[in-house]
Amino acid sequence: MAAFWASRGLKESLRNIPAFKFSRFSSALNIRRQNSRYLSSSWTSSATSCDNQPQKCQTRVLNVPNFNGRHRVVSASLASASQSSSWSSDVPFLTEEEKSVLDTTFASERLLHPRWGEYSEFRLANVEWSDVGDRVEVTWARDGQSDGEIEVSEGTAKNSFPYSWLRDNCRCNECFNKSSKSRTVNLQGLLARCGVETVMRSEDGKSMTIQWKDGHVSHYPATWLRCNVFSESDPDPVADMPPQLWDAATCRDRIQIFDFNNLLSDDRALFALLREVKGLGIAIIENVPQKVRQIHRLAERCGYLTPSNYGETFHVKAKVDPSNIAYTSSFLSSHTDLTYFNDTYDIQMLHCIAQADGEGGENMLVDGFKIANDLRQSAPKLFDILTTEVLEYHDVGRDAVGDFFQHSRVRTIRLNDKGVVDKIIFSDHGRSAMLRMDVDNVVATYEALACFADLLYDPVNVFRYRMRGGDIVVRDNHRVLHGREAFTLKPGSSRHLEGGFLDWDAVLSKIRVLGQSVEQNSRYLSSSWASSATSCDSQPQKCQTRVLNVPNFNGRHRVVSASLASASQSSSWSSDVPFLTEEEKSVLDTTFASERLLHPRWGEYSEFRLANVEWSDVGDRVEVTWARDGKSDGEIEVSEGTAKNSFPYSWLRDNCRCNECFDKSSKSRTVNLHGLLARCGVETVRRSEDGKSRLLGNPSRLALAGAPNGHQMKES
Repeated sequence: MAAFWASRGLKESLRNIPAFKFSRFSSALNIRRQNSRYLSSSWTSSATSCDNQPQKCQTRVLNVPNFNGRHRVVSASLASASQSSSWSSDVPFLTEEEKSVLDTTFASERLLHPRWGEYSEFRLANVEWSDVGDRVEVTWARDGQSDGEIEVSEGTAKNSFPYSWLRDNCRCNECFNKSSKSRTVNLQGLLARCGVETVMRSEDGKSMTIQWKDGHVSHYPATWLRCNVFSESDPDPVADMPPQLWDAATCRDRIQIFDFNNLLSDDRALFALLREVKGLGIAIIENVPQKVRQIHRLAERCGYLTPSNYGETFHVKAKVDPSNIAYTSSFLSSHTDLTYFNDTYDIQMLHCIAQADGEGGENMLVDGFKIANDLRQSAPKLFDILTTEVLEYHDVGRDAVGDFFQHSRVRTIRLNDKGVVDKIIFSDHGRSAMLRMDVDNVVATYEALACFADLLYDPVNVFRYRMRGGDIVVRDNHRVLHGREAFTLKPGSSRHLEGGFLDWDAVLSKIRVLGQSVEQNSRYLSSSWASSATSCDSQPQKCQTRVLNVPNFNGRHRVVSASLASASQSSSWSSDVPFLTEEEKSVLDTTFASERLLHPRWGEYSEFRLANVEWSDVGDRVEVTWARDGKSDGEIEVSEGTAKNSFPYSWLRDNCRCNECFDKSSKSRTVNLHGLLARCGVETVRRSEDGKSRLLGNPSRLALAGAPNGHQMKES
């Protein structure tokens, strides 16, 4: 029992660790189970469920009687409201004091409704029984109009309100706690409580009262009902604020610059900053003290810092042995941050404490929503691929929290429930070679990624800005991709940035709170935003889709295919394809082996070798046939899996691990997908004599000399 509670205490402790908790748990597994498959293969067999049979939901028929004397719906125009006195004995109306308290309770939700003030002019012209039988139907009038006259241009003349929704949203003392603004009853047995005895509207048409069959009485103001008309409801003034799309020229004219001291002291300035980040996705702050922990001061005003595996904040400096590609002086391709988290971080603040005195170091900023929408219009099939196919990212190293091993599975473009782009997750740095999809989908995915990258690096879309000492760039990490040009440091100079992350939930909460205090009793966001998304003036840029340049069997392309039995003849090929030295191959083997933690059967697959490498009939990939050590040359054990596997040239080129394409210390790509398809023309494909290079953790050694630039690759 003591062991049980100790185990339970450990689990509770793990739950309370910040977002990087699972990374540390994975690192512990790596230490304890090194050189073994740390996940048993039995896990793939089936999902374990509890022994109990699934509990059946007892569906109840909504108990709303028909017009048989047990149910009376009072429906009348305002002209006949004087007759309502005859109803009072049947329906005990609330006192004026009780109604006033309830109206105040409902009015506390006005911040959710930007047109509350306008809708306060609305009144109930008519309340009637719906033909459907489980709802009431309301007809609207406005103050100053003759009774029953409806201004149709305001929207639908009638709206229906289900009894289940009305009962769930009763705000009486029995059902609702006004101080905490929370329900005190739950949904259990709700349908049984929805039997309606009588529905009435008040004499002035400004509220509706329902007496339920269980004797309960509920009151609903007309203004609140008009605000909550379901699919016809107005957008939320904060959460539904549409993005203002931009390209380089638009951003240069539109971007706002804020003073740091004003943000710390003036709520109006802070309110404007946060709205800007929500709408444009980016803002610049100047006059920040050039010392550490200024990010903390700003975060305290906005919400709170969200820690990562790099700490509460992170510092970007050129390091000798970096754990992240950003900690070098090399070119940093455009990306969103922390793609190796399944729940990527929301808002990044990056403070320039010291800027390099040398050349380079320009920041590159791109509106990911804008290029995603351009892709959607110019190449909808490629856009759909990026919204459906799952990529994997990983980050392995050591930093503020010690050893970490992050891993995620995400889609490049995420859509909300209305089909609108609301999140971009993209990076070349930690993008894993592992693609768990059909090989044809791999080819299509690379075509889509390459097209996305071409838009990403098009000068029309890239806003360039070199941070100065004392600047903070605040950007929406779900939307704005950022990168950096390579830079040099003059003797005695340094480049130092400190960054941190904010949570959108906290920031949206702050916007609502500031909106309430800054512009009390007014619509704190202009209603103009609700009309349509603001885009830059330029037309959507079309993606220049390139045809994959892999020549056919016409003398320009030679695929060397041979069984292991004829491997001795390979010496005649060496003049055509210069193979890597043994030392170079050893270094590359070590680089690929650093990914073995991603592959639980790496040790078993080390016995595999390439029996044959041949040109695929499709023309954009090579086809590999496998053998195992200890078997006669070319003999394949089909039971181990598919006897053949295909590997697209786009995937192979993207996963080159040479010094030109990959930084081994940070385990990150140093080239990006821009122009990838143009680099995939293949001159010659060959396997080594022993056939034992590794291809994606499956053993193989494959060298590619790529046309047109003669780039040599060794793949794993």
